[in-house]
Amino acid sequence: MKKADIILPEKWYWNVSVEEYYYINGNGRRKDLRTTGDVLNELYPEYLDIYDNLLNSNSASYCNMFVMKSSDFRRYSEWLFKVLHEVEARTDISSYTPGEARVYG
Repeated sequence: MKKADIILPEKWYWNVSVEEYYYINGNGRRKDLRTTGDVLNELYPEYLDIYDNLLNSNSASYCNMFVMKSSDFRRYSEWLFKVLHEVEARTDISSYTPGEARVYG
């Protein structure tokens, strides 16, 4: 960790945006990405542009895998789970397929 704050897996690339891939792959609903954006806008508006840029890009690191200092991991986890708990509170997954129900991943 002397040269980097975080190490991520290699990026995945598509011929479509990350947002479109989410739908094309059949494992996501548009409203869930909107809900996540709404929550970010309310809790952490300084991250909304980053979120929008990610959704419009054609690459991302996946699998929830990374290496970072434990202190950074704790701060990241607090931030992430605050967002996810609010998204979960606003999302009814009772009619979702098993793939769609992975929305919080």
